[in-house]
Amino acid sequence: MKNLILFCTLFLISLATLSGQDFTAMANIKLDKEEDYRNSEKEFKQCIEYLNEVGLDGNEISRQYAKMFSLRWLTGSPYVTLEIGTIATKLAKKNPDLLMNYMGGWALAALENPDLSMEAGNLAGVRTVYDYIKAGNGVKLYGTL
Repeated sequence: MKNLILFCTLFLISLATLSGQDFTAMANIKLDKEEDYRNSEKEFKQCIEYLNEVGLDGNEISRQYAKMFSLRWLTGSPYVTLEIGTIATKLAKKNPDLLMNYMGGWALAALENPDLSMEAGNLAGVRTVYDYIKAGNGVKLYGTL
């Protein structure tokens, strides 16, 4: 009986840990030079993956910290370049929460392929948003982009 209680307790703790990731520590990651960005790519990818997996009704504090770090990483990265064009602008007007999914999809594709064209990056961002909406993450998107 004690083993069952211990197992259930550990299982519940592991579920809580998996579903409620804490991104607050990422606010303290130093991003001053290229080496800092290279050293923090893993954390950046974790944030983007989290934002692409958790619904809009997920843990709002974790979502905000993940978005803050991702945006800080993207705007300062000396080797990943994004273009915020018409599609991204329309997307931000329809549902601003999806803009980070778009930029994250583009950035992840650019990290995998440093020679990624602007068109291919844009397509990667759009596909990421499409997959996120299709997964039913609480997105309300009316009309077309």
